Amino acid sequence: MGIIYFLIVIAGILFSYLLLRYGEKNIPTLSFLITILASTMWSLSIFLHWSTDAPVFWGKATFLAAILIPVSLLFFSLTYPQKKIKFTWYNSLAIIIAPLLLLAITPTDFIIKSITVDRTIIYNLGHKIFIIYFFTYISGVVAFTLQGLRKYKGLSKAKLQYFFLGLLCAVFGASITNIILPILGTNEYNKIGPLFVIFFLSFTVYAIIKHQLLDISVIINRTAAYALTVLLFGSIYLSFVFAYVVYFTNNINAFFLGISLLYGLFAVQFFFYVRNTIQNTSEKIFFPSRSNYQKMLLKTAKELGECISLQELKHILESNLVREMNFSNPHLYLAYKKQKPDINHLMQELKQSKETKVRDFLEAKDELKAELSKLEAQACVPCFSKNELQGLLLLGTKTNQRAYSIQDFNFLETLSYQIGATLERAQPYEKLKSEYEKAMQVTEKMSEQAAYATLTRRVAHEINNPLAMILGQSILIKKYQNQPEKVAKNANAIYQSVERLSHILQIMLKYGSQKSRVSEFLNINEVLEEICSLARADLASKEIKVAKDLAADLPLIKGDSNRLHQVFLNIILNAVQAIHSKGAISIITRQADFTNKAGMRTQGIEIKVENNGPEIPATIQQQIFDTFFTTKKEGLGLGLSITLNIINEHDGMLSLTSDSHKTTFTVYLPRG
Repeated sequence: MGIIYFLIVIAGILFSYLLLRYGEKNIPTLSFLITILASTMWSLSIFLHWSTDAPVFWGKATFLAAILIPVSLLFFSLTYPQKKIKFTWYNSLAIIIAPLLLLAITPTDFIIKSITVDRTIIYNLGHKIFIIYFFTYISGVVAFTLQGLRKYKGLSKAKLQYFFLGLLCAVFGASITNIILPILGTNEYNKIGPLFVIFFLSFTVYAIIKHQLLDISVIINRTAAYALTVLLFGSIYLSFVFAYVVYFTNNINAFFLGISLLYGLFAVQFFFYVRNTIQNTSEKIFFPSRSNYQKMLLKTAKELGECISLQELKHILESNLVREMNFSNPHLYLAYKKQKPDINHLMQELKQSKETKVRDFLEAKDELKAELSKLEAQACVPCFSKNELQGLLLLGTKTNQRAYSIQDFNFLETLSYQIGATLERAQPYEKLKSEYEKAMQVTEKMSEQAAYATLTRRVAHEINNPLAMILGQSILIKKYQNQPEKVAKNANAIYQSVERLSHILQIMLKYGSQKSRVSEFLNINEVLEEICSLARADLASKEIKVAKDLAADLPLIKGDSNRLHQVFLNIILNAVQAIHSKGAISIITRQADFTNKAGMRTQGIEIKVENNGPEIPATIQQQIFDTFFTTKKEGLGLGLSITLNIINEHDGMLSLTSDSHKTTFTVYLPRG
């Protein structure tokens, strides 16, 4: 029994030191510390009551310790995990006045009248008052803890469950041996009471290790690693001493001292290696999630350190927070942009507190909890850099259906500063990108208008031919008005010329319309036929033959007709410009699967535009789609750059191959 008492006292002292040294400085920690110290003092006093010549002194000391346990537990249950009442001087006094009065009268004979030779305690009236006080306060502790178990969920509930189980075991067992049985006249079992403290300490330590109760689990793990390492090296040395004494001699000689010295040097050399191994192993066994959080924090911090754009940042958050850490629905709101009123109000509140907020950790009456519920968010992470709010990250429930833990809270709190620094760094880049995109939109519009104007001039010849035909046939009709057969023939020629004009004008109006971008189902073969009609004058001027191999079974695609007209007009005119004269252009369409930029295999169509012009050098091929790159004396170098942008907008692919025989532009577009 002495060894058990000794272990209880050592565990209580160590646990109290850890709480005092590393626990949070608040009422729950202080009240829990008093509970542990009082329980330790109570256990030690009972042991000394039975084993020393001062049973009366130590008997009264047991009551001094026992009086502190209910009141400290009551304060803990009233404040953990959140305050359940508002503490004022009068309600605080109401709680502590009873234990203060009992503490004052304990040294007198009011509780213990005397103790017989066989250590039987003769109780006085104060003992009944103590019993009433004890069970009243413990009932309050149980009631408030049960209230917390009903009210809270997730991490807070798990912590309270282990605290409650340990409390029930300790109170139930100790009440029987040290209160109920003594009332019935039997004191000999009160020495068993402290054994139930072991249950309380065990459940508490487990709650700390498993759920970070009072957040000193890391220290306990480190301390345990030291203790196990010392025990391991000590056991090895004691085994050597035992074997030496049993099988060799009891005399301490030079050989024994030499081996002991060598072992001491060995222990010093490898102590920290063994301790780190034990600590890392225990972390993997008891704290697997902590290890994951640390790895993910390092990985995310590294990726954010190299991130300069919002698009990259969102990709990192999507990958690491959603796929790896099971957070859902991340929404990043920027402080320098105008947001909805709810988000602006949230930003103003968190700008003051500068703390990550998790719904499960907020009190029911907290206005912030209601706001997060309205936004369907479980966590709100303000992202600061240089004391300035850069943005706000909202997260939904966890995809694995688990509640947010203190580890989630700490992870997000640490990550918030990395996100804040990234947002600050990305602002100049995003501003420059925005200005560039605006400039490109203006330039692209100018390029479209210039292309249309150029095209209009080029088709003028195509329009003049049918106009000349109409004029000539009209003169002939007038000349041969008395010859019906010739008039009919001339009228038919006029009709065909008018149809040709109408077709050209319809294409021009369609291509030149300045309507907003509209996505519709298109037959790509029809688009290519229209482009060939528009480019007929350019093709004829260089005597270029066009061979078309257009598959009849092509699926429809979904896209913007005007912009796809621009794509293929740019590619065909580019081919015309590359051919000196009397060349050939082939246009081929077919069904084809392709791998898009996201790496996904996609069903779609393939359009190849081949020409037999000169080879494009490899150095130019690498730059040909760059904005403002051109090998021509005239032009801005926007045609192929805009073409690539339009294809990207349609989730397609554009590639170029060129050799001494032909140059091929290949376009892939997904089916609609």
